[in-house]
Amino acid sequence: MNDIELLQYVHETAEMGIEGLNSLDGQVRDDSLRRVLSQQGAEYRQIADQASRQKPVISGQPQKALHPLASLYGSNSQTAQGSGRAVGNRQSAQGSGRTVNGTVQPRVTGDMHARTASGVLSFGELPDTAKLRAAGHAKIDHSIRWVQRKEDGLYLQSRYGVTRLSPVGSGILRVTFSRGEMPPVHPAIAVTRVEKNWQMREKPTLVEMRTPEMYVVADKKTGALRFLDKDSEILLEESGQDRCLIENAPNGGRSRLFFDWKKGEGLYAAGALGKGGIHLEKTARCISHGVENELPYLISDRGYGILSASSKEVIFCSLPIYGNQICMEGTQQPDYYIIVGKKLETLLKACAYLCGKL
Repeated sequence: MNDIELLQYVHETAEMGIEGLNSLDGQVRDDSLRRVLSQQGAEYRQIADQASRQKPVISGQPQKALHPLASLYGSNSQTAQGSGRAVGNRQSAQGSGRTVNGTVQPRVTGDMHARTASGVLSFGELPDTAKLRAAGHAKIDHSIRWVQRKEDGLYLQSRYGVTRLSPVGSGILRVTFSRGEMPPVHPAIAVTRVEKNWQMREKPTLVEMRTPEMYVVADKKTGALRFLDKDSEILLEESGQDRCLIENAPNGGRSRLFFDWKKGEGLYAAGALGKGGIHLEKTARCISHGVENELPYLISDRGYGILSASSKEVIFCSLPIYGNQICMEGTQQPDYYIIVGKKLETLLKACAYLCGKL
């Protein structure tokens, strides 16, 4: 490990220790044990704060313009050979990352800890635990009450709100949730067309949607979506408990999308503005870039990508204590694009096409 990675590891481990001790709050009755745990928690907090203070802040220097595809996932992106699955086979400016199954995984870059002047998280930075913890709420009814096909997609109505599935291409699907009018297309998205070549079928317990490259199944009981490729291989599933949670928060609210990422699944946040991408494994990171025209892009080695249509802070989390989620700040209308492709090149080109950079 270099110094930056070591500080990151110390900070993250200390924060996890604090969360573990906090989870025991109210369960320990022995006074002496409570004092020991309190002292241990204070030590963890001191370590975490000290590590955080020592994180270097990189001054913002103008970046050289990169090829649109390179800027999405660092300057040395390439498609791994072998299985044909999309994997992040790149090296950062600091050298190669760890090797898994013969593939060099993206390495955390040195400028990932810098905060913007406004206090907003920068790309790759650890969020505060308060942002990861979902607000308390009553049981949410996501069950699908009615289904309607319209010109701009398939509408799934629940008591909580409406989910719209809008095919943008044979392998690109826009997913939008709203409790009012649907939001417009994000300014950074250049493609506004809706694919007409898709079919839907409603069954007693399921709603199905098919495009030439994608198959989507909605569970009527839970409202949870399941995304499959054209061969009906499962790529990604929403959580069947709370698939979507809308919260009141400053600056426009907050939206949480919960997913069931598979064990061993390789997830990567694409870099931008000359920065390399980062490997995401049992962690929580900011994956947004803080600029209007660079959208957060999550890439999976299972053959899909999630492009979040948000210029505000977007946080990825795969820590079990908080749930597998993508948290979007500043919106109560989560809007994202599912992109299907077995090769990394396909996923990158589709994203560049959506953003008008191809």
